[in-house]
Amino acid sequence: MRDHAFITDTTPTPEGFARFLAFIGVDEVVSQTPVTWWVQNTEAPPQDSAPLVMKREGFGDVSAPAPALQVSPEVSFDTLAALRGALETLKDCALRQTATQMVFGEGPLNPDIMVIGEAPGNEEDQSGRPFVGDAGKMFNQMLAAAGYPREHCYITNIIPWRPPGNRAPTPHEVAQMLPFLRAHIRLVAPKSVVLLGGVVAKAVLKSDTGIMRLRGKIYPLEGTNILAVPTFHPAYLLGSPLQKQQAWEDLLRLKERLGSGEK
Repeated sequence: MRDHAFITDTTPTPEGFARFLAFIGVDEVVSQTPVTWWVQNTEAPPQDSAPLVMKREGFGDVSAPAPALQVSPEVSFDTLAALRGALETLKDCALRQTATQMVFGEGPLNPDIMVIGEAPGNEEDQSGRPFVGDAGKMFNQMLAAAGYPREHCYITNIIPWRPPGNRAPTPHEVAQMLPFLRAHIRLVAPKSVVLLGGVVAKAVLKSDTGIMRLRGKIYPLEGTNILAVPTFHPAYLLGSPLQKQQAWEDLLRLKERLGSGEK
């Protein structure tokens, strides 16, 4: 069960509400006019009151642990086995203590596509394999329909352990694992990476832009010749089937680029 200690106050502050939104994984606020849901009052705010605008960067500030969040230093490994061994013995990582097992990744080296998800779910935690739950199976079908069967792709997650209760990874957890993901990408050496969801896309592309605005384009992965394609997370698509068309267009856009040989 999630820790709701910070929202037990009966009169939450704007800062506390922002902390709650960050905790549950919200990375964008669409409306610039705040709605105080916990107050049973439908009166409109005074006209001369300035609207509260909650910025995305503020979410990171209130959810990050003290001291200030810092990305772990870069790491380097000669083989995937060495990378896996380093993760299996990683110290100071609470997720290792709560997960059943590590879900490392699988697939061929030098593939056309390396799929990077957010974190394992319950099915992945039990099996030790990535993308075997309902969301993963659906995305595997989309990949195959685009001409990229699962066995021809490399599949992994930015977080190799299931967060308790399938919650979203914290900024600290993402920052800790990001150097290992970069090493993972270098060792797999794909032609492209498909970044599933805002957490992954923002971390890999070093952006604070939400997935709605990031998707629809192909980006160069910094310091490499690898193409990066952000798109919606499959779990989101299960609950928002109308967005499947956009995710499908993202895959077709990548297929066209890979087929043309253009960088």
